[in-house]
Amino acid sequence: MTTRRTLIGGALAAASALRAQTTDAPPALAPDLVKELVGKSHTDLPAVRDLVKRERRLANASWDWGAGDWETGLNAASHMGRRDIAEFFLESGARLDAPAIFMLGLEAQAKSLLAAFPDLHKTPGAHGIPVLSHAIIGKSLSMFHLLLAAGADVNAPAWRGGTPLLAAIAGDQVEMVRVLLAKGAQNSEKALDLAKRRKVAEIVAMLEKG
Repeated sequence: MTTRRTLIGGALAAASALRAQTTDAPPALAPDLVKELVGKSHTDLPAVRDLVKRERRLANASWDWGAGDWETGLNAASHMGRRDIAEFFLESGARLDAPAIFMLGLEAQAKSLLAAFPDLHKTPGAHGIPVLSHAIIGKSLSMFHLLLAAGADVNAPAWRGGTPLLAAIAGDQVEMVRVLLAKGAQNSEKALDLAKRRKVAEIVAMLEKG
């Protein structure tokens, strides 16, 4: 009986300690600090390093730009193609997500995700940017073809109107533009105007022909 009481008492004490740990949360991050971190994460690695050095929890902090458009620093780096910033976040303990996987070209993780979740290509990242566009921004042909084989929509728009074709044109990705057009990507005056500004003759010719 004594042993049983001791065991029960120990279990209750452990449960109480666990509750204390889970309820004794650290203070909330200052909203302005989170917003600054996410904003800087698009382009400014030195500033990101400084902010995360001051507060490690920022590596996983997210900001709502409105209407539920949540974005982490890793999300920001991923849709800008900033591999250096994305890798810094991962080294700092950021949670790896699908947009980063496809932008960075992490083939093993990408294949595992698509095997487990075949419709993952339909789930956009921050700002509604398709994961296909993240592969294009990361200039990863293997990720690009992997997503197309999985059924990714070549005309999937971001909330602000960007499409995979526009991402490929902006990145001067001749082969990707060719494949997207062959698979039914919608050409437009906007796409042609962007191509002319980028001055990649092969892309301009393909769009003018189409």
